Amino acid sequence: MNSEDKGPEIEPTNKKRFLVLVDGNPIDLLSIGMLLQKIEYDIYTSNSAEEALQIISAVLPALVITELTLPGMNGLDFLKRIKQHPPTKKIPVIILTSLDKPDIEKLCVREGCAAYLRKPFEADTLYREIQNATEPTPRKYIRLRTNLTIISGQGSAKESSSAECITDVSENGMYISTLNPLPVGTVIPVSMVLYKQQVRIEGVVTYSFSAGHGPLKRPGMGIKFINISPEGKALLRKYIQEQLREGIFPEKGGGTR
Repeated sequence: MNSEDKGPEIEPTNKKRFLVLVDGNPIDLLSIGMLLQKIEYDIYTSNSAEEALQIISAVLPALVITELTLPGMNGLDFLKRIKQHPPTKKIPVIILTSLDKPDIEKLCVREGCAAYLRKPFEADTLYREIQNATEPTPRKYIRLRTNLTIISGQGSAKESSSAECITDVSENGMYISTLNPLPVGTVIPVSMVLYKQQVRIEGVVTYSFSAGHGPLKRPGMGIKFINISPEGKALLRKYIQEQLREGIFPEKGGGTR
């Protein structure tokens, strides 16, 4: 079963996955690093394979993401070093590059890269490849940390607060922080306002925590969407993508689009 079937579960911050990102383009290194932090990965960034190898020898990451064009050792030789060294050969490596050379891609695949992506790239494409490479039950949709107002059954907006609001959302589900979480299996209507439009959703509670329980020890419930209009889903996707891009300037570096 894909873990996304259970909704956007909340993980304690000390369980974040550690990634190493290597890119010789300083703007891409910054923008991709910011994106990875927004989707809640701990990262170490470097502009050279040599420095990255020193880090990897000290702390094994869950994943390495590297450009092929690097100062000094290139990305293909970096991949070979990782895969030919017994202590590091099991580390998955994603190639994320501006090079468009099918022969190089074939070499990278032959050397054991987990995925080969070209810039510019979609954030959710990179996310899915990271999940596929690192998780036994990979997620399909990016989960975004947020703070959205809940709409009551009568259609009025409740005060947004830590006591009751949407704190995490994906295209498939959400997590509601509430002092009164409902039992698992409860089907409920939930609404939020995006771009001055009310998005109505029908969801089912997939997990529920009372105060002092769950990974964060705070009351709340995870909800999987079972009915959302195409228009509502499009607005939600737009919101997530814009929030991911906020503060990042990909047009200058060729990273995300």
